[in-house]
Amino acid sequence: MNKSLLFLLVHVSLLAISTARPNPRNLASFGPWIDQNVYDPKVQYMASYAISEYDKNTGSHLELIEVVSASTFYVSFYPRGQNIWHLVLKAKDCSQPSTPPSIYQSQVYENFNPPLFGGNYLSFGFLMMN
Repeated sequence: MNKSLLFLLVHVSLLAISTARPNPRNLASFGPWIDQNVYDPKVQYMASYAISEYDKNTGSHLELIEVVSASTFYVSFYPRGQNIWHLVLKAKDCSQPSTPPSIYQSQVYENFNPPLFGGNYLSFGFLMMN
């Protein structure tokens, strides 16, 4: 098979998978990234959760100043579904008061079947951007 045709088929297949709507009858389905309102209480809760998990794991004391941006991506692998939250946060490290606030990125995984998979949320990948 021609390499360019194979390349095109793979990309068209990935595009179809990434735009598919969640369907419980499918073994796996994915949704597109959806921007969230940064003032939504759920977004604020996820940001607070990400900060508290970071503090627990590092011994730091970050204080959330604001949510810069938030987006979600739905993933379903039967029987488990989850949202992946991508958060960009502005926070101040209170353990070092002389430093200015920094921008952080975090991902939080929200499980929709917590009894089977060990809890509602899992924070992953906290990264300081500046």
